[in-house]
Amino acid sequence: MPGPPRPSGSRTRDRIVAAALETVRREGIVGTSARAIAATGDFAPGLLFYHFGSVTEVLVAAGEELAARRVQRYDEGLRDVATASDLVRVARALHAEDATAGHTRVLVQLLAATASDADLGPRLARAFAPWIDLLHRTLDRVVGRSPARSLFPTEDGAHALTALFLGLELLAQLGGDYARDEHVFDAFDRSAALIGPLLGLGGPAPTLVGPG
Repeated sequence: MPGPPRPSGSRTRDRIVAAALETVRREGIVGTSARAIAATGDFAPGLLFYHFGSVTEVLVAAGEELAARRVQRYDEGLRDVATASDLVRVARALHAEDATAGHTRVLVQLLAATASDADLGPRLARAFAPWIDLLHRTLDRVVGRSPARSLFPTEDGAHALTALFLGLELLAQLGGDYARDEHVFDAFDRSAALIGPLLGLGGPAPTLVGPG
């Protein structure tokens, strides 16, 4: 059943946030201004300031919206992950989804904005903390009580995976070569298939020596 209709003010704020996300995706953070966001959403710039007060507040709201949507999507994808190979397979699919839709580009651009706005960084960090926490819980489930826990602290691993996702997108933007991302995931897939079972991360142990 559909929920109750949202107040018109909430719908207007949603429209502004959606326009901000699309502007950042298309124009990058340098091209994202109140006027550019308003042009994207086809509304007067004054509407943005009436509802948010500043472009920074819109960017924070956009980061929170993006984080909430992606955490929900990642939770759906990661909830059944039980092995290292599962994790690589799902991570590959989610990364491709993010790259195709421009989600990671938006996040990278929002992070770039923190260089000139000291208040923006901590607020975006709080918005994306649940994303990292989800990865942390997933790694805890995959690693369990295996020997890998002492070699690969899961909290550090969650930060490393987040940095990997962002770094892949940044390098792809610089070189225009998203195909290389597939090579990276191919390498992780081979490593997970070989090393994962040896460390007790699920799946059958590989045969390292042939018969005879």
